[in-house]
Formats: sequence, C-alpha cells, structure tokens
Amino acid sequence: MLFVDESPEMILDGPTPRLIDEWQLASKLWDAVRFEVDHRKESQ
Repeated sequence: MLFVDESPEMILDGPTPRLIDEWQLASKLWDAVRFEVDHRKESQ
C-alpha cells in the first residue's frame, strides 16, 4: 500500500506548483488533484 492511498490530500498540501511523478500508479491521487484544481478555479 502506498502512502498516497491513505491520504492523498496530504501530498497536495503546501506551495505550488508541484511535480508529481508516476501519479498513474495512484488513482486516488489523480482524483485528489482534479478535485483540488477544480476547487481552486472556483475560488478565483
């Protein structure tokens, strides 16, 4: 089990931009990234 499977949102905390390599290995991370990007668009 990967750390990202437990709490993908922790990987997204902090300053941006952020490089995430091999994200395709963790589908939960991709979902979290899409959610975060959508949420940031709404707050602008």
